[in-house]
Amino acid sequence: TGNDLKEVTNDDIEKFGYVLEQRKDGKSFIVKKIDKKNELCIVVSKDDVQKYTLWEEQNHICIYTGKTISLSSFLGANPQFDIEHTLPRSRSWDNSQMNKTLCDKTYNQQTKKERMPIELSEKDYSEILPRIQHWKEKYEALENEIEKKKGSARAATDKQQKDKHIQDRHYLQMEHDYWKGKHDRFVMEEIREGFKNS
Repeated sequence: TGNDLKEVTNDDIEKFGYVLEQRKDGKSFIVKKIDKKNELCIVVSKDDVQKYTLWEEQNHICIYTGKTISLSSFLGANPQFDIEHTLPRSRSWDNSQMNKTLCDKTYNQQTKKERMPIELSEKDYSEILPRIQHWKEKYEALENEIEKKKGSARAATDKQQKDKHIQDRHYLQMEHDYWKGKHDRFVMEEIREGFKNS
């Protein structure tokens, strides 16, 4: 989840046909499309990678407006969609991936501004809730998986098997916490202690 990058293997290249390599400047990446005939290289920034991750998390729609987001509408020099903070940065220290979405730039600048989602008009807010339902479904499904892993760890017959179930449970818990945190920021009625920028 988030901006985690993993080592790319030859199997990944064969499966996806793309490679993401961090450049020496540490601020951008090279996306390489590999095929049998030629190699295409495109340089993208960390922001572009983050936007792409958010785009995937949101099922290619703006959470606030419901507009479909195409790749070309958030990448490049004049993006129509940009990263916004669910809990506004002016009111919160939260700069985590959980607190970010890819949002219609005009809506963010003219309507959302420094508001929390719950502070938007009743109509706008009621239209947002179905668009974040898939995040709630993800974390609820993960709760069931975590419970299964707890049972598997208790039933394990040897230490190695038990440790594997515990590690799996911890990974699932981190993923659960991410999706729940992302969803909770949209339904939060006030910025809680630890989130406040004052």
